[in-house]
Amino acid sequence: MKTPPDSFDEFEAQLRAFQPATPSTQATQRVERVLARPHPWARMRAALQRAWTFEPGPPSWIWATAALALAAGLIAFVYVRQDDAPPVLAPAASSFGATPATAAVAPAAASWETVSSTSVWLASVDEGLVASENGDTVQRVREQFADMVEWRDSTSGLVVQLHYPREEVTSRSVGPF
Repeated sequence: MKTPPDSFDEFEAQLRAFQPATPSTQATQRVERVLARPHPWARMRAALQRAWTFEPGPPSWIWATAALALAAGLIAFVYVRQDDAPPVLAPAASSFGATPATAAVAPAAASWETVSSTSVWLASVDEGLVASENGDTVQRVREQFADMVEWRDSTSGLVVQLHYPREEVTSRSVGPF
């Protein structure tokens, strides 16, 4: 009786006797054509390798410097083109005096005009009964808003939108229990 390892020796000998079949000429030609074509990213890879290696020729840092200079020039051009001052924000007193709300004030230049102003109520939170400063019992309610003001410059057509949150706290007097 043979032991299992001996049977594997015979099987391995049979496998070694096998020879791979030669591919057809058509298959060989197709593989050669595919391998002869450059990879789609080969040119990009070569350019990146040249840019990050220091070889004789134009230094790679020239391109980075030129890009930064172009960006700085574009930013300077945009800021120089703005003739009027941007909108100014000033605090305005709340209607109830509890918390000052932030309100937008139109710019002083005569060419700016307010196009629209909206206020959207977001939430109302009842904070319950609290003692006021003078000792009375009051119910405090906190309301939250999202406000938007839009200005347009009549000379250049530039539109400026300002979005800001606003919160109002109201206290309502509660009678005796």
